[in-house]
Amino acid sequence: MSTNPNRVEPARDLAWLFSFASFCSKLCLMTDLTNPRLIKLKGLMFLVIGLLSSALLILELPSLRVAVLLSITVWCFCRFYYFAFYVIQHYVDPNFRFSGLIAFARYLLTRPK
Repeated sequence: MSTNPNRVEPARDLAWLFSFASFCSKLCLMTDLTNPRLIKLKGLMFLVIGLLSSALLILELPSLRVAVLLSITVWCFCRFYYFAFYVIQHYVDPNFRFSGLIAFARYLLTRPK
């Protein structure tokens, strides 16, 4: 079995990112983002990171199958996010406001049957 020296190893290559994120969260208090320009910048940042990571994944494994599976994955996660934050709040329990996916999971596990 030959090893590809250009192959990405996500666990090793992203370890620095997780340690940096941990450092940043300890360095400054996280508050709600209220500045409209920063909110738009954050959205743009997510778009650029998503496009870049998708392109890198397809470049790593260039096949139609990978591109289609990646597209389906992204679409399904977008639909789940919509379900978690719009459908539940507007049609299932209009009195509950979710602050994130962990709050949504807690709601699902603890809600009255």
